Amino acid sequence: MKQPITHCVLCGVALTPVRSFSRLLLRTLPDVLCATCHATFEPAASKEAIFTYNEAMQAWLNQYKILGDVLLAYSFAKELHAALAKGDIVVPIPLHPNKLAQRTFSQVALLLDCAEVPYVHYLQKVQDVTQGLRTRTERVASTNPFAVAPNADVSGKCFVVFDDIKTTGTTLQQARACLAEAGAKSVKTFTLCASEIK
Repeated sequence: MKQPITHCVLCGVALTPVRSFSRLLLRTLPDVLCATCHATFEPAASKEAIFTYNEAMQAWLNQYKILGDVLLAYSFAKELHAALAKGDIVVPIPLHPNKLAQRTFSQVALLLDCAEVPYVHYLQKVQDVTQGLRTRTERVASTNPFAVAPNADVSGKCFVVFDDIKTTGTTLQQARACLAEAGAKSVKTFTLCASEIK
């Protein structure tokens, strides 16, 4: 973030900067949502996600992913940084090159960039399918759209596969299977939000 965000990225209300020694010394990420907007996002019950996929999150994802409001990528940077900045190698769910060209940005990688979470593109998407356009039955029955990236050595390494949303979990399971079959030591999953549907 080159210039500080001084207003809530959702409602536009002026943000009151919090000045503290811990923020200065620990170089924590700033708040970019006002308390009122942040309160509309419900914490997830699972330890594998930060938020529940509720109405507020649905609207946020639409504005971010579909309408391309990339400034929103900073919305949950503090939470993502706290959850993912240390530990296993973070692997973002990739977009197929055609989808990336259409969208112009990788929403998952941008979330990690804004949260200052290091990651490695160990996966590539080799099938141009959008899970959100499929039924639950079609998602579960689909073939794995992922492959390990060329020249990527995953054997013996520990990973956290990260995606923006978990609905059925099929995407995460397919990515996990791809890395595990290539010899990964362990593969966990984590998302910004998760649907309560099992």
